[in-house]
Amino acid sequence: MGILDYLGFNKPDEKRALSNFGSITTAAQLAEALELNSSDIDTADYKKNLEQGYIVNSYVAACINKKTTAAKEPVWELWVKDRHITKKPPVTSPYHSLWNILFEKHFYTGCYWDDIVEQSIIYNDLAGEYFLYCPDAAAAKRGNGYLTYLEPNEVEIKPSLYEIKKPNKPVKTISKEIKVGEITFEPVLHKFNWAAGSNRGISRLSSAWASVKITNSGSKWNYNLLKNGARPSFLMMFDGTGLDMTAEKYAKIKNSVGTFSGSDNTGKALVMQAGPNTKVVELGLNSKDMDFSMLEEISAKRIALALGVPPVLLGFKGDSTYSNIDTAYETLYTQTVMPELEAFRTQVEGWFRTLWPDISLKINYDNVMALNAVRNKELDYKLKMANFLTRNEMRELLGYEPEEDNINNTNNETTNETTSEDSGDIMEDNGNENDPSTTGTEND
Repeated sequence: MGILDYLGFNKPDEKRALSNFGSITTAAQLAEALELNSSDIDTADYKKNLEQGYIVNSYVAACINKKTTAAKEPVWELWVKDRHITKKPPVTSPYHSLWNILFEKHFYTGCYWDDIVEQSIIYNDLAGEYFLYCPDAAAAKRGNGYLTYLEPNEVEIKPSLYEIKKPNKPVKTISKEIKVGEITFEPVLHKFNWAAGSNRGISRLSSAWASVKITNSGSKWNYNLLKNGARPSFLMMFDGTGLDMTAEKYAKIKNSVGTFSGSDNTGKALVMQAGPNTKVVELGLNSKDMDFSMLEEISAKRIALALGVPPVLLGFKGDSTYSNIDTAYETLYTQTVMPELEAFRTQVEGWFRTLWPDISLKINYDNVMALNAVRNKELDYKLKMANFLTRNEMRELLGYEPEEDNINNTNNETTNETTSEDSGDIMEDNGNENDPSTTGTEND
C-alpha cells in the first residue's frame, strides 16, 4: 500500500456535488449568493485578480507561494509500460523530447517542468484555468519538441481555434486539432475549475473577493491614516449665526465635505464660506477605533480557506505553535497540494498519451518531509498487520539492511532443525535394531 492508497487518492473518481452552489451558472448569480455586486466578481479576469490580489494583497501572495513551494518538493517519474525511465533516452528515441520536458531546461522557453507546474497552479488559483501548449507536436513525436504555457488573459477561445492576443503583437491563431501522421492531436491543453455559464474557469478568489477588498482597503486606510497623523482632518461646527441653513446649502456643504474626504484626501484642507462662528476642530481616533486587526485577520483566514491553505500557516498570533504548524503543513499536502497535483498529473498524462500511448507519469512523495507522520502511520499499520514476518523482513520493510547475525542464526536454526529431524529418524531406526526386546523376540 503506497501513500496515495493510504490517503485514498487511487480510489475510483467520485463526482462531488456542489451543494451550496449547484444551481449557480453565472457570475451575477454567484455575486448574489455572496451578497456582493456583480461587478465585484469577474470569473475570468485574471489581470484583475493578479493586480489586486497576488501583487497587492500579501495574504493572497503568501497562500499561493506556499502552495507552489510545496508542489515543487515531490519528484516526477516517467514510466513506459512497467519500466521506470531513469536515464535520458537517445536522441532517436520518441521519448527523448518527453524526457526533456520533464527533467531538463527547455531550450526555447528557458524554464523547467517545475516552473510549468508552478505557473499552472498560479493560473488555476487566479484565473480558474490554465493552458499548456505544445508548439510542434510532430517534432515532439520525433524526439525534439518542447512545452510552454499561455496566459489566460491573452487567450480567446473560438469554436475551432484559439486566438493569442499579446500587446503590440499580431494576433496568433492555434487550431484546436491538428494531424500528426495518423494521430489527431490537440496542441493546447485547456483545463478549468468550473465553468460559470461559459467555456472559461472561475477563480478560487471569487468566493473570497470581498475579503480581498477588505484587506486591501484596510491596508490603504491604515497607511493614509498614519500619513495624516492617524486622525481624520477636522470636524466642522457652526451655530447658524449669519448663515441661513437651507436644505440647498446643507446639501452643498455636505457634498463639498464628501468630495474632499476619504483616504485619498488625507491632509487636504477644505475652504468654504460659512458663518462667523464656524469652528474647525481637529479630531483623533483612539486605539479601539483604529484596531482593524481583528477584521483583517478574519478576512485573511477566509482568503486562505478559499485557496485551500490552512490559516495557521499565515502566522497569526496564538496559532503558530510547532505542533500546529506541522499538522497544518501535513493538511496542506493531503487536502490541497496532493489532490491538485494528482489531478494535474492525470490531465497531462492523458494529453501526452495521444503522442506516446505507452507512457505514464507518477509522482513520488517520499522526500516530502511534511508527510513523515503519514508515512509513519502507514508503516505502523503494515507492521501491526504483518506480525508473522521475521526480524530481517521487518527491517527490509522499514528500509534497513538485514542483520548478518540474524541471517547466520536463521541459517543455523534451519540447519539444526533439519539435522535434528534427520538424527531423530536415524536414532529411531537404530533404537529398533538394538532394542533387547526386539532382539529377544527375534531369537525366540
